[in-house]
Amino acid sequence: MPRLQALSPWTYGPRRRRSPRLVIIWTLTFLFILYITWRYTSNQRKAAAAAQEIADQMLKGRGEADADAGAFGGQHD
Repeated sequence: MPRLQALSPWTYGPRRRRSPRLVIIWTLTFLFILYITWRYTSNQRKAAAAAQEIADQMLKGRGEADADAGAFGGQHD
């Protein structure tokens, strides 16, 4: 009967044990990817906040110039 089990596609033989070194490498790789993702998103968040602040300052300055020029235009330098 063992011969028939060896030919069956649904039974698998014992798997080799994973080496601790391989597990550590995969874990460190996963943590490194998480760290890089976190750094990238936090930098994007800071850049977006800085860009929003600059845009707000520019629009605020432009709004004051528009108020001086009138509601529908005027000449801007």
